[in-house]
Amino acid sequence: KNGGFEKYEEGREMPEGWHSNPAYPIRVKVMVDKELAHGGKIFLRLEEKQDKGKFKGREGAIYTAGTQVKKGEVYEYSLWAKGRGKIRLFPY
Repeated sequence: KNGGFEKYEEGREMPEGWHSNPAYPIRVKVMVDKELAHGGKIFLRLEEKQDKGKFKGREGAIYTAGTQVKKGEVYEYSLWAKGRGKIRLFPY
Protein backbone atom coordinates (compact mmCIF):
# COMPACT_ATOMS: atom_id res chain seq x y z
CA LYS A 1 0.00 0.00 0.00
CA ASN A 2 1.58 3.20 -1.24
CA GLY A 3 4.83 1.42 -2.09
CA GLY A 4 5.85 4.26 -4.41
CA PHE A 5 5.26 6.92 -1.71
CA GLU A 6 3.07 8.90 -4.13
CA LYS A 7 0.28 9.37 -1.58
CA TYR A 8 1.87 12.21 0.32
CA GLU A 9 0.44 15.36 1.84
CA GLU A 10 2.81 18.34 1.91
CA GLY A 11 4.12 19.06 5.40
CA ARG A 12 3.62 15.54 6.76
CA GLU A 13 6.60 13.64 8.15
CA MET A 14 6.01 10.49 6.07
CA PRO A 15 3.95 9.38 3.07
CA GLU A 16 0.53 7.88 3.80
CA GLY A 17 0.79 4.49 5.49
CA TRP A 18 4.53 4.74 6.28
CA HIS A 19 6.06 5.12 9.75
CA SER A 20 9.51 5.36 11.31
CA ASN A 21 10.36 2.74 13.92
CA PRO A 22 11.34 4.51 17.18
CA ALA A 23 13.46 1.50 18.20
CA TYR A 24 15.66 2.15 15.13
CA PRO A 25 15.47 5.90 14.58
CA ILE A 26 16.54 7.42 11.31
CA ARG A 27 16.09 10.86 9.80
CA VAL A 28 13.62 10.66 6.92
CA LYS A 29 13.19 13.43 4.37
CA VAL A 30 10.35 13.21 1.87
CA MET A 31 11.69 14.49 -1.42
CA VAL A 32 9.49 15.63 -4.33
CA ASP A 33 11.55 15.65 -7.51
CA LYS A 34 10.47 13.87 -10.69
CA GLU A 35 14.00 13.99 -12.11
CA LEU A 36 15.62 12.21 -9.13
CA ALA A 37 12.82 9.78 -8.24
CA HIS A 38 13.07 6.23 -9.59
CA GLY A 39 9.44 6.32 -10.66
CA GLY A 40 6.77 8.91 -10.02
CA LYS A 41 7.93 12.09 -8.32
CA ILE A 42 8.37 11.24 -4.62
CA PHE A 43 11.21 9.41 -2.85
CA LEU A 44 12.54 9.10 0.67
CA ARG A 45 16.01 10.16 1.72
CA LEU A 46 17.18 8.27 4.81
CA GLU A 47 20.02 9.75 6.87
CA GLU A 48 21.82 8.64 10.00
CA LYS A 49 20.19 10.05 13.13
CA GLN A 50 22.65 12.32 14.94
CA ASP A 51 20.47 14.10 17.48
CA LYS A 52 22.23 14.64 20.80
CA GLY A 53 21.47 11.92 23.32
CA LYS A 54 19.77 9.63 20.80
CA PHE A 55 20.79 6.59 18.79
CA LYS A 56 23.81 7.35 16.64
CA GLY A 57 24.22 4.01 14.88
CA ARG A 58 23.86 3.43 11.20
CA GLU A 59 20.70 1.35 11.38
CA GLY A 60 17.26 2.80 11.03
CA ALA A 61 13.89 1.41 10.09
CA ILE A 62 10.75 2.51 8.35
CA TYR A 63 7.71 0.32 7.86
CA THR A 64 4.26 0.01 6.38
CA ALA A 65 1.47 -2.45 7.06
CA GLY A 66 1.59 -5.28 4.56
CA THR A 67 -1.05 -7.59 3.30
CA GLN A 68 -2.42 -10.48 5.31
CA VAL A 69 -0.37 -13.59 4.57
CA LYS A 70 -2.16 -16.81 3.64
CA LYS A 71 -0.77 -20.27 4.27
CA GLY A 72 0.59 -21.94 1.13
CA GLU A 73 0.83 -18.71 -0.88
CA VAL A 74 4.08 -17.37 -2.30
CA TYR A 75 4.86 -13.66 -1.89
CA GLU A 76 7.50 -11.57 -3.60
CA TYR A 77 8.87 -8.35 -2.12
CA SER A 78 11.11 -5.94 -3.94
CA LEU A 79 12.53 -2.47 -3.53
CA TRP A 80 14.73 -0.03 -5.37
CA ALA A 81 17.45 1.77 -3.45
CA LYS A 82 20.37 4.02 -4.31
CA GLY A 83 23.18 5.06 -2.01
CA ARG A 84 26.01 3.77 0.15
CA GLY A 85 25.94 1.07 2.78
CA LYS A 86 23.65 -1.88 3.29
CA ILE A 87 19.91 -2.16 3.03
CA ARG A 88 17.86 -5.05 4.35
CA LEU A 89 14.23 -5.94 3.80
CA PHE A 90 12.43 -7.56 6.74
CA PRO A 91 8.85 -8.63 6.14
CA TYR A 92 7.18 -9.12 9.53
